Amino acid sequence: LDELAAGQTARVVVVFEPPGPEVIEPTHRRSLIRQTRTEILDRLAPGTFQLAHAFHSVSAFSGDLDPAGLEPLLADPRIVAVGLDEGGRGTLAQSGPLVGSPTVVGAGLDGEGVTVAVVDSGVDGSHPDLAGALVAEHCFCETEDGGGCCPDGSVEQAGAGAAMDGNWHGTFVAGVIASKGEAAPMGIAPGVDLVGVRVMDGDNGFYSASQVTAGLDWLL
Repeated sequence: LDELAAGQTARVVVVFEPPGPEVIEPTHRRSLIRQTRTEILDRLAPGTFQLAHAFHSVSAFSGDLDPAGLEPLLADPRIVAVGLDEGGRGTLAQSGPLVGSPTVVGAGLDGEGVTVAVVDSGVDGSHPDLAGALVAEHCFCETEDGGGCCPDGSVEQAGAGAAMDGNWHGTFVAGVIASKGEAAPMGIAPGVDLVGVRVMDGDNGFYSASQVTAGLDWLL
């Protein structure tokens, strides 16, 4: 409210009611989410909302809200919440010993046959400890000025190279999970396949929470 009161637009996340729990089939559920989102956006006056992320499996969307658009949004009974779409930074922890991974690895369990997604600053698949582990990549990365921070400079990138790490953080996290122990200590599950989803920039930050949600939505 303070940001809008200043007469500026605000990047927000709009959460609306999801389909009922009886709607389990994924394609039907996504169709209902898309229909509700379209109906909500169609009720807004032109120029009052600029869509940034339209999720497929999550009953929410994000974008830049003009002060004139807030009241019509809140008047819609399907709206659950409207809040600032704030960013943040990545952090690290001594996760391996804390979760007891040496015991698991020592028992001969290495995660083979399992695929793990790393939603972070990206994954450097050329690292010797991760060689051959990266099986899919995608990127959702936006800067404060609306520019893109994916490897090719766009706000969304798919395919090989899309999750190339812009910061050491994501590759470190991938190593904690899947390192083969060539250059660094053995990971928790060195036999897993990895999916790299880049949602953070080269400074290890993300401009909006919705770009992280977009990565999770893409995984679904």
